[in-house]
Amino acid sequence: MVKSTVPVGTTRRCATVAASHGVHLVSNPEFLREGHALHDFLHPDRIVIGADNEACAGIVADLYAGLDAPVLFTSPESAELAKYTSNALLALRLSFVNELSDLCVRVGADVREVTRCAGADPRIGEAFL
Repeated sequence: MVKSTVPVGTTRRCATVAASHGVHLVSNPEFLREGHALHDFLHPDRIVIGADNEACAGIVADLYAGLDAPVLFTSPESAELAKYTSNALLALRLSFVNELSDLCVRVGADVREVTRCAGADPRIGEAFL
């Protein structure tokens, strides 16, 4: 099981080598916040399992039995890229708010008020603003 953030295609390339030894690999990226790893592991908002072998994907899904989260089955490449996408979107939001804060200072606005108003839109949400 590959849990780290790895370049897209890593699981498939490693699986090719592992298959000759009868081993199957599954991409199962973690979505853990620094300082909150245990809580995030026990209360995930989603579980991503990237596998070509349905039986192996099911075995990994069974490891999460009892956790209340949707299990999203994908290809290994989609699972790997989903991790990068999540990281990039979070970084983008934080970077955007930093730029917004600078703009607020220049125009006399309060960034907390601006983000509170923008975050009230359910399409945006207040997280990471």
